[in-house]
Amino acid sequence: MMSPDVPTTEGICVMAQFEQNKVLPAAFAAADNAAMSLQRKYIRWKRAEYILLVVAALAAVIAPVMPEKTFTTCSYLLSSLAFAVAIVAQLVEHGLNYRKAWYHTRVVAEEIKAESCKGRKICAS
Repeated sequence: MMSPDVPTTEGICVMAQFEQNKVLPAAFAAADNAAMSLQRKYIRWKRAEYILLVVAALAAVIAPVMPEKTFTTCSYLLSSLAFAVAIVAQLVEHGLNYRKAWYHTRVVAEEIKAESCKGRKICAS
């Protein structure tokens, strides 16, 4: 016998089942796909930025231990170049505004889903 304070699944919305039934409008699918596409673009830009910053840091760290002055100079040059490109990548990503667009399209998708759920019996009884 279950304790009275143990939660049960009665009355909890079954959104997975709701989505499996494919009853969401096409507008949700379009907004959801747009949001996922913008999310991937944003993550790609951030990944590139962070990789460039790591390359810049590693090049700066290994520069002093290089045996020849030529290698040291090249290492510092690589570090400076990677850092500069990382800054440019950040500015370009900020200008493209992928993060903001991603958030807005995600909100639209969730609003469409919420509105399509209203008035329907989607809760387990």
